[in-house]
Amino acid sequence: LHGRIGSYKSINLNVEDKMKKIVLLLVLLLSMSASSVFAVTGGAYLQSCASIVPNSTSFIRCGSYVLGVIDNMRAQKAGDIGYKDVCFPEKMEEEQLIQMTVDWLGTNPESLTHWAAFGVSMAMYQNFKCGCDDPK
Repeated sequence: LHGRIGSYKSINLNVEDKMKKIVLLLVLLLSMSASSVFAVTGGAYLQSCASIVPNSTSFIRCGSYVLGVIDNMRAQKAGDIGYKDVCFPEKMEEEQLIQMTVDWLGTNPESLTHWAAFGVSMAMYQNFKCGCDDPK
């Protein structure tokens, strides 16, 4: 029994790693419980997220979707497989990210039949494009 307990001690996740996993799980659960709009075209996202009240269920779903796409963009950038031209600031307000996406989708109606993730990515690229001298 002592040998088994010792092997479990080698799995040493710090609190930050645990919190990241919990947040990811919550985002996944929220996205699964969200209405079918989040399976999802740009037009459906725009319709659902264009006029939301902060801290409402819609706000949480719209924000979770955008944050999920951003996390994917960051992971791809960190993994050296894409999104090198996007430099996210350290702190971003969820409401602003939703509004950036809504604004981009609203001014690019040809994209409303594409996946909403495309609209989020393009909105983030437009708003957080790296400068030529940006070290990131």
